Parts: sequence; structure tokens; C-alpha cells
Amino acid sequence: MNQPDIEEGKIYKVRIEHLLPGNRGLAKIESFPIYVNNVNKKEEIKIKITKLAKTYAQAEKI
Repeated sequence: MNQPDIEEGKIYKVRIEHLLPGNRGLAKIESFPIYVNNVNKKEEIKIKITKLAKTYAQAEKI
């Protein structure tokens, strides 16, 4: 899987596709998974990337 042009600390607009345990949501940018904290419904939100790994990213809702 190629990592899209995502940078830690940047803000993106995404759609939460799946809800996960612990008030987390899963969004994707070009099929690249982003786990977002403090999400409780499927919606379009702005996020800030807090951690960038080779196969996924973590973000917070802003």
C-alpha cells in the first residue's frame, strides 16, 4: 500500500466510515486508514493528524 500525501500536524476533511470501540472512528484518504479519537457517529469532520505510521495514521477531531 502506497502512503498518500499525508503529513503529521496537518488538517484534513474526512468522512468517518466505521465506528470502533472506545469512541474511535475509521476514515480513509485514498484507501489509507486513519483512526480518529473522540468520534461517536458517522459524519464528515475535520481532523488533525497526530501520528503517521507506514500503514496507518492516528488523528484527533477538531
